[in-house]
Amino acid sequence: MKEDAVPQENSTPGAPEPFKGLSDEVESLLGPSVSSTIARENELDVREEVRVDIPESKVLLTPVTRSRVRLLLVTDEDVCLEGSVAQRTIADYGALFDELHVITRTKGAYTFKVLQISQNVWAYPTNTKTWWRFPLDAYRIAKNQLFFAGTFRADVVASSDPFELGLTAWWIAKKFHRGLHVTVSNDPDDPTFLDEDQWNPYRQLISRFVLPRATRVRALSEALVRALIARHSELEHRIDMLPNYFDARSLVDAVPAFDLKKRYSQFTFIMLICGHFEQSARACFAIDAASHALRQYTTVGLVVAGAGPAMERIAHHVREKGLSRKVMIEHFSENDLPAYLKTASMLISTETGDQNDHILSAAALLGAPVLALEGGMASTLYKDGSSGLMCKQNDIGCMIKAITRYMGDASFRKFAAEHAKVHAEETLGDPQTYRTRYQESIEATLLSEPDTVPENSPETVPTPTQEEVTKQGGILDDVVREA
Repeated sequence: MKEDAVPQENSTPGAPEPFKGLSDEVESLLGPSVSSTIARENELDVREEVRVDIPESKVLLTPVTRSRVRLLLVTDEDVCLEGSVAQRTIADYGALFDELHVITRTKGAYTFKVLQISQNVWAYPTNTKTWWRFPLDAYRIAKNQLFFAGTFRADVVASSDPFELGLTAWWIAKKFHRGLHVTVSNDPDDPTFLDEDQWNPYRQLISRFVLPRATRVRALSEALVRALIARHSELEHRIDMLPNYFDARSLVDAVPAFDLKKRYSQFTFIMLICGHFEQSARACFAIDAASHALRQYTTVGLVVAGAGPAMERIAHHVREKGLSRKVMIEHFSENDLPAYLKTASMLISTETGDQNDHILSAAALLGAPVLALEGGMASTLYKDGSSGLMCKQNDIGCMIKAITRYMGDASFRKFAAEHAKVHAEETLGDPQTYRTRYQESIEATLLSEPDTVPENSPETVPTPTQEEVTKQGGILDDVVREA
C-alpha cells in the first residue's frame, strides 16, 4: 500500500496549462491543475454531469461537471488495518466514485500518514485520544490534506453515524459549503441505546442537532425510517432506506467446521448467542431470558460464542446465576459463523450494529430460527409469527414464551426458517444493486433542499458540563465556536 499519495498541485515546469479548454465553472470548482488527475478527468469527459435527475424545485448544492462524485467519508471503521474487511470494503466503494477520501477515527494506533488504499481511495487516521477531540482532529486533517489551491477536494461529505462522526462531517461540510450525507444505524431515541453508554444521552442531543441539517439521510431499516421521520418530520423527503449489504450468500455452501450438538452431546436443544460484545447488558438480558428453560430442562443448553471487552462480565454473570453447567462460553470467530448457525437449534439476537446485522442476514439465509428484539435489521428481515419471533425491548416475558414455543414446535421452527430465507433473498438483493443504490443516495446529496431546519432544532451543539468535558480531555464547544 502506498503512502502519502494524495493528489498535490502540479508544480512541474513546462506542465500543460491547467484545465486547458475547460469551462470557467470547472476551473472554479476544481482549482488549478492537479497533475495526478488531469489526464483521467479528461478521459472521463469532465463536461458530463453527474447522473442525477434534478427536479425543477431543486438546485445543485455543489456544481459538479464530472461523471462521478468525489466523496469524503468520516467513519470509525479501521480502514487502515492492512487486509481487514473494512479496508477491502472501502476499496470496493472506490469504484463508485471519482475519488474517495476517508477520515477514520483511530486511537493512537498509527503514526499519521496518508495511506493510499487503491488507485482512487485514500485514508487519513486521526489518532484521537478521546472521542470529544475527534471533530477537531478530523477538521484539521480535512483542511490540511483536502483543501488547497483555493478549493476543497470533495463534492459531498458523508458520515457513518449522526453522533460525533456526524457532527464532524457537518462541521466540515459547513466550512467548505458541501452537502452532508448521514447514515443512521441506531435510533438515537431508543431507551436501550441511551442506557448502553454514559455518553449516549449527549450523543442523542448531538443527533438532534445534526439530522435536521443533513442534506440526505440513509437509514438501515424501515423501522428506523419511521422512527426518524416521527422525530424529524423535515426528513420525510430526503431519507433513504438502505440496509448494509453483507455477502452472507458465500456462507450458504460452507461446510460446517464443527457440530454443536456433537460438541455438547449432553444437549438435544441448543440456543445460540454470538457476536462481538462491547457492552454486557443485552447479552445478560438474553441469558436471563434463556435461564427459565435452562433450569427446567436438563437437555437444553446455551452457547455464548463471543468476543470483545464485555466477555469477562458476561462470564461472571453466568457464574453468578449458577448456570456454568448449562451455558457454554466460547471465543467467537466470524469464520465459524456457518457452523454455529447451521448446527444450533435457534439464535437469540439482542445486539445492534453492523456485525449483528451480518449475523441476522446469515441466519436468515442459512435457515437458523431466530428470536430477536424489534428494531433495526431484525425488523427488516423478520416478521413476528411467520419468519421468526420478535419481542419488544426489555420484554423478558415475551422472550421466555418465544423460547418455549421454538422448543416445543419443530414444525414452526422449520416454517419460520424457510420464510425468513425467502424474505432475506428478496430484501438483501445483490452486491451490484446495493452499490448502485448507495451511489444514488450519495449523488442525491448534491441536490439542495430548502432550509427546513425546524425552529425547535438546537442552534448550538449540546455539550456536557465543564467538569465532564475536562475529565474526558476535550472541549466540544470549540467545534461550534470555530464553525
